[in-house]
Amino acid sequence: MFTVPTWFEIPVLDLNRAKTFYHKVFGWGMVDGAPQGELCWALIEGKKEKEYRGALVLGPGYLPSATACLPYFACDDINGLMERIGPAGGRILFGPEYADGSCSYVHFMDTEGNRIGLVSNAL
Repeated sequence: MFTVPTWFEIPVLDLNRAKTFYHKVFGWGMVDGAPQGELCWALIEGKKEKEYRGALVLGPGYLPSATACLPYFACDDINGLMERIGPAGGRILFGPEYADGSCSYVHFMDTEGNRIGLVSNAL
């Protein structure tokens, strides 16, 4: 059985700064979620109404990391996204690298200190 990830949470230190960064880089729409205890979050909208794919989360136990789990986001225009990362406040760590002639990938640091990957099958 093959299982596909269906949800992700990105820990943040400043929810508004992170929302601005991810909107500028990926164009993600977001809906603020009501606080649950000490947690605050912004839900990342999908293509369908009321479809959410993940969240930016601020609260205890959610610490940004450059060394923990490394999520990759698929994209069609890796160079276009790379051009938006610096002006939005992040930085490219390396890339693009090319794997087996079939895809390219990039690692970048977001405004919160998370290492994130991009992968594109379009070479």
